[in-house]
Amino acid sequence: FVRNGVELDTLEGYSCQIVADEAINWLNANDKSSDPFFMYLAFHEPHAKVASPPELTAKYPGHSKRDAEYFANIENLDGAIGRILQYLKGNDLVDNTIIVFGSDNGSYRIGSNGDLRALKSYVYEGGIRVPGIISWPALKQKNVVKDDAVGFIDLMPTICDILNVEHKDKSGLDGTSILGLLNGGKLK
Repeated sequence: FVRNGVELDTLEGYSCQIVADEAINWLNANDKSSDPFFMYLAFHEPHAKVASPPELTAKYPGHSKRDAEYFANIENLDGAIGRILQYLKGNDLVDNTIIVFGSDNGSYRIGSNGDLRALKSYVYEGGIRVPGIISWPALKQKNVVKDDAVGFIDLMPTICDILNVEHKDKSGLDGTSILGLLNGGKLK
């Protein structure tokens, strides 16, 4: 781990929980109740080396040790994200916060990509199609699943659109705002 450009000594614990601790500590140290903030968290889970708390791994009897570790790893990540969401709720930050969750690629595990062809590192859907979750109370639609093909490249134009900010170099801005799609319209 690196903090403010300085490599840290060995830290004890699981990566996702360490990242959640850092995020919550940063939020605590910087009053976010009135000033806008941007936080980007890059979790390691469930990339290899997969390491999971034994009490979570034990919840998956009947599975191979490798599968139990993998499932527990994802559950541990869910718990870390849940801690951050609870912090936001407990500090009245949810109503004015946009939360985006996604993956950089499909799984490297056979079976984790469902019926999609191939795995991570392939250009087929199993390698590049991943779920994304966007939560923001101001959205007109709630609990809706969309199948439109969008990507992280569309986040910058979308955030500019939400904030009503004109990007200085529109010709150099890749991606398309998906705000209309998120509010029930069609993707243009």
